[in-house]
Amino acid sequence: MSDTTIVLYHYDKDTGIYIGSSVASPRPTGVGLPANCTLDTVPTNIPDGDCARWTGSTWEVIPIAQSATSYGYDADGISTGPLPAGQTVERSTDVAPPATTSGTVAVWDGTTWSLEEDHRSETVYYTSNAGAHIMTALGAIPEGCTTLIPPDYAVWQDGAWGQDVAQAKTAACDRIDTKAETLRNLVLTPGSGQMAAYQAKETQATALLADASPTSAKYPDIYNEVGITAGTASEVAKAVLAAAEMWRVFGRKVERARLAGKKAVSAAIDVAGVAAAEAVVAWPTA
Repeated sequence: MSDTTIVLYHYDKDTGIYIGSSVASPRPTGVGLPANCTLDTVPTNIPDGDCARWTGSTWEVIPIAQSATSYGYDADGISTGPLPAGQTVERSTDVAPPATTSGTVAVWDGTTWSLEEDHRSETVYYTSNAGAHIMTALGAIPEGCTTLIPPDYAVWQDGAWGQDVAQAKTAACDRIDTKAETLRNLVLTPGSGQMAAYQAKETQATALLADASPTSAKYPDIYNEVGITAGTASEVAKAVLAAAEMWRVFGRKVERARLAGKKAVSAAIDVAGVAAAEAVVAWPTA
């Protein structure tokens, strides 16, 4: 007599439907198998919607629906499909659900099945403001929503998305203004405090160069930079004025580009024209 470990494949006693496997405890050779099981390996890679059934001599693969005696549904009443014969769950009925089509599900209300539209996980867009919303409940797409993806500057017109040219122009002009300010700041440190300091230095520099006897008391901002910006107060004053003129020259170029760009944007007749006008603004380089 020898001990042997074996794998048992269990099936429902009434229907033969495969219900699981187990490893039997070592048993003496010749001892019979428990009821409703076989040593024959159950088929692998059974397609979704099918199940294995023991015929008494071999396993066969059949559609679950052929063996169904009840039909499951989840907490919301949504059908979860047929159950293998002999299997019962808390939420089930022996009434078969109707066939569904794409975008619908069968729902059990405790008495009957009905078909409901199913847009769960779909993104819809409010036609009032183009805002996005992900559907989480069953039912039709809400009034005032659409599955059509809105374009930039979207506006809902006559059952379809259009583009609001005025909105596009405003956004483009705002970007042009921001770009102009960014470019100006390349040659001048931004901030109201810095601007006031530059203006004070420029005023003092102009006066110092016209003064036959300048002193640090009269021109403190200029003398403050001696040894940093230049070696003498006169040289500092000239450097300050040169920098101011450089800023003005560059600022004029930026301003011309800004105004020309906004003019072209305002003349555009559609959103594509707005984008094209903004794209070709001739910005100067510092």
